[in-house]
Amino acid sequence: MMTSSELQKEFDRIEALAKKEGAEVEMTVSQAESFSAGYQQRKLKKYSSDNAVSASFRVLYGKGTGVSTTEKMDAEALRQTFNEALQTAKDLSKSKTAQDLEPALFQGAKPSELKGLFHSDYSEIPVKDKLAWAEDLEKFALEFDPRVTNVPYSGYSNSASERFLFNSKGTRLNSRSSHLSAYSYALAKHGEDSKAGYTSFFSRSPAELNAKTIAHTAAQKSLDLLGAVQPDTGRWTVVLTNEVASELVGLALGHFSAKALDENTSLLKDKKGEKVFSDLFNWVDDPLQAHMPGARAFDAEGAATRKTPLVEKGVLSNYLTNYFYSRKMNLPHTASAVRGAAEMDISSSNVIVEKGQKTREELLKSDRKVILITEVQAIHSGYKDATGDFSLPSSGFLYENGAMVSPLHQFVFSGNLMSLLKNVSGLSNQWNTDGGSVLATDLLVPDISIAGKT
Repeated sequence: MMTSSELQKEFDRIEALAKKEGAEVEMTVSQAESFSAGYQQRKLKKYSSDNAVSASFRVLYGKGTGVSTTEKMDAEALRQTFNEALQTAKDLSKSKTAQDLEPALFQGAKPSELKGLFHSDYSEIPVKDKLAWAEDLEKFALEFDPRVTNVPYSGYSNSASERFLFNSKGTRLNSRSSHLSAYSYALAKHGEDSKAGYTSFFSRSPAELNAKTIAHTAAQKSLDLLGAVQPDTGRWTVVLTNEVASELVGLALGHFSAKALDENTSLLKDKKGEKVFSDLFNWVDDPLQAHMPGARAFDAEGAATRKTPLVEKGVLSNYLTNYFYSRKMNLPHTASAVRGAAEMDISSSNVIVEKGQKTREELLKSDRKVILITEVQAIHSGYKDATGDFSLPSSGFLYENGAMVSPLHQFVFSGNLMSLLKNVSGLSNQWNTDGGSVLATDLLVPDISIAGKT
């Protein structure tokens, strides 16, 4: 892998070539070391230890933009990749599909201060310890209860990476990050009844990893669903667990993208300043939360990141933008650029839904009968982004007067995402702990369509 100074020298040479051609150039380099392992039927099933590096060039020529990527890091390969991007940019600048607004590189400033993003490269942890963690994710689930008969999926992984960004506007940035993750998927069986339970974990510190807790949580989830019955078809008061809520909030986030606004695919177009969701909701996009996976000190264009309010008391506060769309649509620049395969895109980083005041138990007492939905499936195939309509196979529990009566399965939870988020009538004081990039609370929603037993 090249050092920072070696990369700088190569970019200086390429920048000089771009200048001769009347072009601007940006080079990003990603270098990563990763390890992963997983056990199945008490045997090591998968194992990998990899070093990966790639360089990507974005070249701007007139109104054309060219992108090219390589995994070869010698000087000749880098220049060839630059030339490919340059030629694409020249060709596109002449085409009828060239953008109306001339693209531009962002003149990056000092990145945001973000401590805790890099812990280590985890080389200080012996491989035998990492393998033991991976083994424990299966072993402790199987040993938790004799009804847990199989753990078809489980695993441990860690990664350490460094990202460099150079451009001909004088931007010279780099950032290091590291993380480890683990998951366990357990199957419990009693007679002919079989149920699954899944849990996941993300952290930057090995001290926070507890394989036994992860495995036991997955096992308990599978056991809790044994003996499940179908609920009656009808309109129900529902509590969505924070894990399910985080998935639904995640589906809504694409509609905050200025690119989606421009392409007329956002259900939130022309709604800034309007009440779009429940007035209980306050959402922020916060890339400076180092303990979350979407943390970053600068975005894919080199802009310093910062916290952006998205929803305040149900009112749409901001859309997410990169440099191009902030200029094109005259919107605040939120430094939300991510690198797509062919062009710069927009994405949230870490989205946090502000906690409410009530416990989950209090939400479950809000009606005589309440369904607690703990898992939804087919989250992408069962959701239509163009309309917000969803129909999701689900499982959970029936509560009466605040007491759990029975586990539930084989029912479909359906509705419209935007309507659901507007009709939320209660938030819990508890966030999900599954290590995702969305922190959400349990949500109380009345009058939800449930298709089950007829």
